[in-house]
Amino acid sequence: MVRKFKLINADGKEYDLMAKKSFFHLPSGLGFQYAFGAESIGYDFLQTSKNLEQKVITGEMVFMGDDPYKEYQTFVSFCSKNPLKMEYRPTEKSYYINVSVQKIQKGEKEVNRLICPVDFIAWGTWYEPSVVSSAENEKESGKIYPYTYPYQYTENAMGVAKIKNNGDIPSYCKIHIMGPCNNPTWALEQGGEVLVRGRVLATIPRGNKLVVNSSPAEMEIAEYTTNNQFVRNLYQSSDFATGRFVIVPTGESRISFSHDGSEIIKAFAEVSILAESV
Repeated sequence: MVRKFKLINADGKEYDLMAKKSFFHLPSGLGFQYAFGAESIGYDFLQTSKNLEQKVITGEMVFMGDDPYKEYQTFVSFCSKNPLKMEYRPTEKSYYINVSVQKIQKGEKEVNRLICPVDFIAWGTWYEPSVVSSAENEKESGKIYPYTYPYQYTENAMGVAKIKNNGDIPSYCKIHIMGPCNNPTWALEQGGEVLVRGRVLATIPRGNKLVVNSSPAEMEIAEYTTNNQFVRNLYQSSDFATGRFVIVPTGESRISFSHDGSEIIKAFAEVSILAESV
């Protein structure tokens, strides 16, 4: 299978990077690099830090046809709608990474062909489409939540979402706790050990939900409607004695949910499986 590239802009429109008139040539920077901090101890060095360095995906945009300059302008206009998401399909599975055009060079066309070196700077690492584990207590046949991105649903035991992170590194988690609920709490466990707890001192009415997002670029504790309309910021209402934000370790783990109300709690955890390289 031939590898494929695609861009998706902020308007939700797609740009095929494998099209005959505009294709992404000689891609590079698809791997990873770490920056290590170290302290010398005698003749040895003790590792003090390890951080994944920001990726820059490079290559050439080759514009062809009767008017390659027009193809170039179409590409630049498309990429101006930030943020961009690059889709990379090396085999049958797609991976994504959030990027922006850092640099694109432009010269003169040669025989109806314009070659433009381009750099895409990444704002994170590679990830797979979100996997969602539901912790609903009552199984609801045919239930559909109003979200536009792909979900995989798994029904589990009462108040517990079982999660399997098959990625290479710990992954961010977005918790959704549906109203009505009062002072909702959650706990991430692995191997019988509680890794992090969270609690918000607030009442979420029916038709709304609490969202707790641990992704650094979108980190928040807030109330939304079930149609994803922002209602209010609840960060200051969270229990600062708890960790609150969930980072899901590799392997199998579970998140348990509860609250102070009498209603049966309904919640689910959305996890984007991260990878250093794909």
